[in-house]
Amino acid sequence: MQTNHVLQWALEAERVYRSKIAQFAIETETVMRKTEFTNIWNSLLGVGVWGLQNHTHLCSAIKNKNRFAVLVGMRPEATFHLGHLTMMNELQWYVQRGGVPLIVYAGFEANKKQEDLVLSHEFKNFKKLYRRFTGDNLTSDTVVVSDLEDTTLLRLERQIEEVITARKIAQLYGWDETTSVAKLRIPCKTAAAFLLPSALMPQVPSVILSDINQVTHFEVAKIASRSLGLRLPTVSYRHLLQSLEGPEGRMSVKNPKSLLLLDDTTEIVSNKLKRCFSGGKLTAEEQRESGGNPDVCSFFKVANVTLPREESFAIHKSCRDGSVLCGQCKKLHIPEIAARFQNLEPD
Repeated sequence: MQTNHVLQWALEAERVYRSKIAQFAIETETVMRKTEFTNIWNSLLGVGVWGLQNHTHLCSAIKNKNRFAVLVGMRPEATFHLGHLTMMNELQWYVQRGGVPLIVYAGFEANKKQEDLVLSHEFKNFKKLYRRFTGDNLTSDTVVVSDLEDTTLLRLERQIEEVITARKIAQLYGWDETTSVAKLRIPCKTAAAFLLPSALMPQVPSVILSDINQVTHFEVAKIASRSLGLRLPTVSYRHLLQSLEGPEGRMSVKNPKSLLLLDDTTEIVSNKLKRCFSGGKLTAEEQRESGGNPDVCSFFKVANVTLPREESFAIHKSCRDGSVLCGQCKKLHIPEIAARFQNLEPD
């Protein structure tokens, strides 16, 4: 059984989200440790996954080296930040084990017109970032669609609208009669995207890359799948990255000081990391004696995503035992992290 920080983070997520875990039957460390898929679960912990829903078909496919689909939702003209890198790392993990990416661009929620959404351009930008930060190319069989024009997706959305009532949507989301019709459509559109792999490839398992904020959308998909006779996908829940300003907040494009953008220059990255929140003690003497707390350290959370796993483990240990102070740690590792954020290669 793992005793490193990724296991502790998974247990912490289990504590923080315990009400939703109970309500929506999310399978976490406590459950997954008792299954036959312990090795798969240990590896998923390493790429930031803390929970699954409906894991059996996916884990069986991975164990038996069978093909499966990996659904990724994307906003058009997205501002790519470090949170997207956690998604890319997770996607890479699944692709390396037989996953075929299916990317759905959410043009409706982004208030885009069909003629303004150029899928080839959107996908080209994502492929470039994926290659630069993971070192791999997306497979040639990657499927890319838009919720504004894909006929299978639009038909599936209409079918879901026929089997899900407005009352049920309002109940799940806590909405009332003041909710706009446009907003009521979003859960059905998202559920259609979640079930698209099952509609396209009925015999192939699928996994949705997600975070806890999407859990209610999956509940809509679960209800619809039963009514429509579609295979229910697995959902893979990953950690949300904390703000550079401290553990109380999350990285958000609404607050530029909270995050690193994937197109930030090395100089900007270096400056942000020098100023970001650390998990040290009030004095150097106290930290040498009792160690720091890397689990609340924004700098360590960035290092954990951007550096090799063995290196992040070593950073965690040296912080805990007080052998390396915060200033020393940043001086040692900022150059390597910042080097990941180099100018995009030319088209």
